[in-house]
Amino acid sequence: ESGLPNTTLDRRGALTALAAQYLTKAQGAVDQAATHWEALFKLRRPVLNCSGSLWSYAVPDTAALVFMEDGSGGVLQMGATGLKLSNLIPDRPSDFEATPGKLRHAAAQFAHLASTGVELAPSVVDALAPCSVTSLDELASSYADAAERLSAISQDDETDARSLREVASDAVLPVLATLDRGVHLYMPRSMDSEAVLIDEQTAAKATADFERINLCVIDGALSDHALTHLRKQLVESTVWYDAKRGHLGAYLEDGIASGLLLQVVEEFGAKLPDIVGPKRLVQAWGYKYHGQEADMGIRPHADEGAVTVNCWLTPDRYNLRQGSGGLRIYNASVPDTMPFLQANRDFRAVRKHVEHADRVDVDHRQNR
Repeated sequence: ESGLPNTTLDRRGALTALAAQYLTKAQGAVDQAATHWEALFKLRRPVLNCSGSLWSYAVPDTAALVFMEDGSGGVLQMGATGLKLSNLIPDRPSDFEATPGKLRHAAAQFAHLASTGVELAPSVVDALAPCSVTSLDELASSYADAAERLSAISQDDETDARSLREVASDAVLPVLATLDRGVHLYMPRSMDSEAVLIDEQTAAKATADFERINLCVIDGALSDHALTHLRKQLVESTVWYDAKRGHLGAYLEDGIASGLLLQVVEEFGAKLPDIVGPKRLVQAWGYKYHGQEADMGIRPHADEGAVTVNCWLTPDRYNLRQGSGGLRIYNASVPDTMPFLQANRDFRAVRKHVEHADRVDVDHRQNR
């Protein structure tokens, strides 16, 4: 049970395959799995020591191997180097790229955390001490300042990712030390009670709908506790690294693999055996609409997987345009001539492919 081979692996391939193997072998050990995921995240994205040497920082190409117990007496071994499994490229000076919009979001998130009484972890305080940053409020100010500096040279605050090297200043150092790194995580553990509340009657109707139109809608699927704490996790955790037009993304391997989320994954499989059933988890993500174009939504695309489960965590009262914010599903398959990456990213090609397909619109509703 050696697990994955000792090779250089990309993010989508290695980490999601590891998640699938782990969860397949360690049913019922979700908190143990989450602890390993968190340790891996901190290995890949530690907060750096705040000093002028950051301007020449390159991601170290360590030879460290990552081992994970699989819960049934075996061990999974991942990677020739954990750091090569991220979008941080080893042995090359870091670009420290960001968009002004992404930096403004981080500043707002740090300020929100400070307003709720959250404090920087001692290890983060120690790392930022040389730059005289000791609180989340001070870190928020550093990000807000960096956003304005970057905005002055950016052509598009939402999509024009520029290097912070272009606005080099000691004032930017706290941002370099923390950009796309685990400043704060809220990782809720699994519940003793059920996290997914789908009774047999609801499951039967959902299964019939899915068999008929490849789609089902279930309201109130998560318990109040699960809904509250998954939302708290995504509001508080500083894991929003993927900046796109109108929204930010967070992913399983980058800080959202909590015990509670993994419990929800398992229970969806158990509650919907003919839809999700024993299928392996390939990826989990969160998307947050943000910035001047937050109302444009996510463009047409295909996801990787046999089944995709979407759940809105945001309360209905925060939907500022009633009747919007939902999901449009096209009843169409990806053609054999269209590579997956094109189907996932080339929205113009996808839009043309589905223009005559049947579609279903599902309105936004919290816990749907």
